[in-house]
Amino acid sequence: MKSNHINYQLLAASLLAMAIMTSNQAHAAIITNGDFAARSSTDLTGGLYGWTQIGNRQVQPSNLEPGIDQGNWFGSIPAPARNHAILGSTDILNSGFSPVSQTELTSFLKLNNGITLPATATGNGSAIQQTFLAAAGEKLSFNWNFFSKAPTEPKNDFAFFVLDGDLTVLANTNTTKHETTPSTDYNLKYETVYDILFKDLTPGLHTLSFGVVEGGGSQGFALAVTNVNAVPLPAACWLF
Repeated sequence: MKSNHINYQLLAASLLAMAIMTSNQAHAAIITNGDFAARSSTDLTGGLYGWTQIGNRQVQPSNLEPGIDQGNWFGSIPAPARNHAILGSTDILNSGFSPVSQTELTSFLKLNNGITLPATATGNGSAIQQTFLAAAGEKLSFNWNFFSKAPTEPKNDFAFFVLDGDLTVLANTNTTKHETTPSTDYNLKYETVYDILFKDLTPGLHTLSFGVVEGGGSQGFALAVTNVNAVPLPAACWLF
């Protein structure tokens, strides 16, 4: 009986080891540069390597104007990332790029038939995109934060993500936000505060985009995103 118990333990240990190996192998094809690591201290947009880009985009850290670091505008970055990508309205970033038209943005996003940008979105927008391979049991995960100059506004601006042609709104100008601390050091004085989102993935190729689009508001806004990854199920779950 004791021998059988030992055999069961060895079998369980072997299965656990195989599960860990399988999980690691399956997770080998992960999202490229999901933490937006800059290649140098002066790299403003190179931290977007691995991502197709359109419109007004930038990676922290960078100097928006003398004496003001982008980190002072967009807050602390959730671990383990040290950088975050910023998509914003025209007057928010010092990226050297301008938002593109809704026609260009819609074409870039590859939205499914019947899927459109939010109905009240009337202005230009910006986005980044990547195609990646997911394994069975993985979930998409990422941290995001939405900023605006005003707590509310009659005309909404939107932040969203698109997975395989389906668009999900993350926040808009009228989403409940908190005043940044200290607010005097921020141009965008209101934020949703960094949150994390998980979404189930099927095995195979997926196309992921993050974007913003103007709804006619004049106050200014930005979406910050980081720690974009395909998260595997824990090895123990495979065992059980």
